[in-house]
Amino acid sequence: IKKRFCLMDYEVQKKVLDDIIAPSADASAYVETQLVEKSERQYLNATMLPMIRTLAKANMLPCIVFHMIRDNCVKYAKEMTKQLKAEEEEQHAKDGHAEKVAKQEKKVEGLAKSLEKMGYSRDKKGDDDELTDEIKEALQEMVMADAKLQKLKAVDPRFALIPPGQTQVTPDEIEDMVSSGHRKKFFNPADPLHQALLRGIGAHHAGMPRKYRMAVERLFRMKRLSVVIATETLAMGINMPTKTSVFAGDSVFLNAMNFRQMAGRSG
Repeated sequence: IKKRFCLMDYEVQKKVLDDIIAPSADASAYVETQLVEKSERQYLNATMLPMIRTLAKANMLPCIVFHMIRDNCVKYAKEMTKQLKAEEEEQHAKDGHAEKVAKQEKKVEGLAKSLEKMGYSRDKKGDDDELTDEIKEALQEMVMADAKLQKLKAVDPRFALIPPGQTQVTPDEIEDMVSSGHRKKFFNPADPLHQALLRGIGAHHAGMPRKYRMAVERLFRMKRLSVVIATETLAMGINMPTKTSVFAGDSVFLNAMNFRQMAGRSG
C-alpha cells in the first residue's frame, strides 16, 4: 500500500488523505457541537450504550471504558442498566410478558397444591424411594414449571450485553465467585450495580467494595461481562485483557504513561 501511495501524483495523494480524514473530521465536528449543547456527562450518558452496541456489531467486545472520575464510572454503569431495563419493559409490555408470568405463577401454585393433596411436604425428610410414581412425576413437572418461571422473571438476554458465545450471568454464579463461607449473601437484587452485572455491565475503581471489585474482575476475565467502566487503577497491576480500550472524556490526570497503560489493555 505504501509503495502504491508513493507512486501517486500529489493531487491524488491529497484526495486519498482527504477521503480518509473527512469522516473523522465530521465525527469530531458533531461531537464538538453536541458538547456545546450538553455537558460531557449528559453527552456520555446518551451515547455510551449506542457506542457499546456499535462495538458489538464490529465484534470488538469485551471492552474497558476508561473515565477518570470515580463517581461517574458508577453513574454511567447505572445509566446504561437503566436504559436497557426501560427498553426491556417497553418490549415486555408489547409482548404481554406480565400475563405470561402470572399464568406460569398460577401453574406453579396449582402444582404445589396438587403435591400437598398427595401428601408431599418439602419440610418432610425422607428417602426418594418412599415417594410414589405419581408424586415423582408431579415433582418433575413442578421443577420444570418453576425453572420456566425463573427464566421469565430473569433479565431478558435481548436487553443484556452478553459477549459472543457466552451465557448470561446468574446471581448464583456471582455469589459463588465471592462467597467467603458466611451466611450473609453478597448479591443484592435491590443494588443497581449488582443488577448491572446481570446485564453484562460492571464498574471499577479503588473506592468500591472489595467483593464487588472481585466479582467484576473475575467475570470480565471469564468474558462474562461485555463492558467495564473504570478509572486508571484498572490499567495497572490487574490481569484484565480486553479487545477494545475506550477513552470516555478527557482529564488533566490522563498523562502519557496512563494512556499507554490503558491502551495496552487491548494489546
